[in-house]
Amino acid sequence: SRRTKEARLIVEEEKFGYEQRGFHFSCLLEAITKGDVASVQLLLSAGAAKMSDIDCKWIHGKSNTRNRFQIVLQSVYPCISNVMHWRGELHWSFPTTDRETLNVLWHSLHRPSSPELLPDEMWMRVLSFVGRGWFASRRYQLIGAPGSE
Repeated sequence: SRRTKEARLIVEEEKFGYEQRGFHFSCLLEAITKGDVASVQLLLSAGAAKMSDIDCKWIHGKSNTRNRFQIVLQSVYPCISNVMHWRGELHWSFPTTDRETLNVLWHSLHRPSSPELLPDEMWMRVLSFVGRGWFASRRYQLIGAPGSE
């Protein structure tokens, strides 16, 4: 369809980025801002849905965008009750700093030389309490840090 072709072109151009009001915004943020679930699903299927720290700051800075973000995530994952906390399926929707920190933590827990402290199922449960922006740099601290909402 025409819409699918347009979305694919946007995804291909995303690697170069574009400017809007002096900030780089991703296609994912555009889709979330518009509440466009189909575009988010297309970005996911193309492997192009990754939340940046700037996207996260923008989303959490505006309550209507934050509500739209939650609605979009609930539409994409209707079986997940709390889409604002970390789960493996939602890893892509966390800001870059959070994803990188969680990846480092996970890989350090699974080094061959380290003893198994807890089974993976328990770590998944512990990590499910992580909210968005918990590991953000000081520059983005207020976007989702505990107690900021």
